[in-house]
Amino acid sequence: MRLITKSAAVLIFMGVSSASALADTDGDALARRFLYCANVYDFFYKYLSKHEPTSKGLNGYREGKNMFWLAAATASHGDFLVREKDSATQRVVDVLEREKREKSNLMDAEARSCLASLQNDAIPLLQKSHDSGKTE
Repeated sequence: MRLITKSAAVLIFMGVSSASALADTDGDALARRFLYCANVYDFFYKYLSKHEPTSKGLNGYREGKNMFWLAAATASHGDFLVREKDSATQRVVDVLEREKREKSNLMDAEARSCLASLQNDAIPLLQKSHDSGKTE
């Protein structure tokens, strides 16, 4: 499975994943949220790819997923991503199953919540990490 795009690889090269100012527990909690949101975005990306391949939101979900993966790598420590990847996927599956049972729109609500996390947490973290990695 391809996890990052060329733009994401450039960000990593520029030092995004090398510096984290977060404490282990705070960083891992934030990384856990980012992994979950990466899976939510992946769900919508795959759904739109199959059912609405000309959707304007398709690329946004793909790029958002990649940004969440980068933010998770930036926020976490050690082998956290390897340990938590399956758990984050299972949490999305649980939401989908609950949505089906309750005939609700839980995934839409999760996508909106993840968008807020992307804008308020992931992007600022990546920008801060990028800025701290610059040399003059």
